[in-house]
Amino acid sequence: MDTVRIARDFGTVAELLPDGITDVRDLPHTIFAAIRAALIFLTFEELPEDERPPKRLWNDGDQLKAWFDEVKRRRDERYGGRSSPGEIEDPVQNDAAKSLLVG
Repeated sequence: MDTVRIARDFGTVAELLPDGITDVRDLPHTIFAAIRAALIFLTFEELPEDERPPKRLWNDGDQLKAWFDEVKRRRDERYGGRSSPGEIEDPVQNDAAKSLLVG
C-alpha cells in the first residue's frame, strides 16, 4: 500500500504499470484489482478514527457495506439529518484513483 500511496500522492499510477503497459485498461485484472483496492483502502485513513473500518473487513464487501451503513446511521442519529458533515464520499478523489475507473 505504501507504493500505491506514493503513486496516489504524485497523482499518477503510471509508475505502477508493468513494462509494456501504458494504459490501465491493458492491465491484467489481478494488478488492476490490487491497485484499485489499495487506493480505496488508503481513503479509509481520511475518515475520522471512529468511522474507519477494521482491517479484517476490508476484503469483505458485505461486511464493509454493513460497516458504512452503520456509520451513516450513527451520523444521522448524531446530527439529526441537519448539520451533518455530509454523506460518505466516493473514495475516488484524485487523478491516480480516477485513472483506474474504466467507463
